[in-house]
Amino acid sequence: MPDTPPDEPKSTFDRVITATPIVLTVVATIFAGLSGSEMNLAMYWRSVAAQDQSKAGSQWAFAGFKRDRSLILQGQTRTLLAAADRGPATAADFAPFAAGVPDADKAVAWLTGGGPPKPESAPRVPHPPGESGTRADVDDDIRAAEATADAFDKSNGPVLKAADALDRAALERRAGDRPTALAVQAARADLDHRRYLIEARLNQDLGRLHEVRVTLSEAESDRHRIKSKNFFYVMLVAQAGVTVASVALAQRKKSLFWVLASLAGAVAILCGVYVYLAI
Repeated sequence: MPDTPPDEPKSTFDRVITATPIVLTVVATIFAGLSGSEMNLAMYWRSVAAQDQSKAGSQWAFAGFKRDRSLILQGQTRTLLAAADRGPATAADFAPFAAGVPDADKAVAWLTGGGPPKPESAPRVPHPPGESGTRADVDDDIRAAEATADAFDKSNGPVLKAADALDRAALERRAGDRPTALAVQAARADLDHRRYLIEARLNQDLGRLHEVRVTLSEAESDRHRIKSKNFFYVMLVAQAGVTVASVALAQRKKSLFWVLASLAGAVAILCGVYVYLAI
């Protein structure tokens, strides 16, 4: 029985042609994974932008409500003073009732137009993206603005309670003195008018900061979406390379399997082009 002749050794060119479809398939798979990953990141940042937009809307709604409340109290103050037919309440109107009331001195000062004081450190509202710092800078500004608003609320609480106590005591003791009673009521309304006005501005600052973060999140989402699209195009090019290499192998090897692989690759490319252009 004659010996089977040994296979001729493959040249480097033959090895490269045989390995090309495999390498290109691996490359296409990697870029397909990168495209999917970037699209997931784009969707994540778009959802973050939606959350920030909701927070910005809430802050603007709070600011609008407090601004409206401030205007109502301002009108109420003027109506009460007009009915009292005298000037605003003075410290002498509240001083007899300050004994035993915590923070009475501050409350009297606020009721007579000396407060509440505006926050010392207003939050920094950055410029539009490209002219300001990073997202971390905006996050720091938001935390600072929230801390400023919380500190303002906490510092106001005890003094407002003292103002309520003084207001009630003055109304009870001066019930027979209608002008003074009306002036006392006007002083309390005017205090809330000023407080709501300051709080509205704090909410406006927070709303602006959240809107800046919305813009940054949307820009980040668009960046990942563009990267996903470009990775997808690279993957298509690699798949086209797989098809071309398979056709070359089919021509060289005269193999039915390589012909079928080439046809499958060509059909996939044509379907992809049709979907991209027609749908």
